[in-house]
Amino acid sequence: MSALVFLGVALLVSLVGIAIMALRARQPTSLESGIDAFKREMDALSPEQEARRQAHRDARRR
Repeated sequence: MSALVFLGVALLVSLVGIAIMALRARQPTSLESGIDAFKREMDALSPEQEARRQAHRDARRR
């Protein structure tokens, strides 16, 4: 009987840990977070960002 209790406690601790990790890793779903994510993508694709990255690469090569 004590082995089953030990396994039950281990299972319970594992499930609580998994639940905590899943809640911390979930993606934000608010309207603001969606707007911020879109803005980050647009900034990453902007021509000015690409020019800055290219200049930074050229400076590092020297």
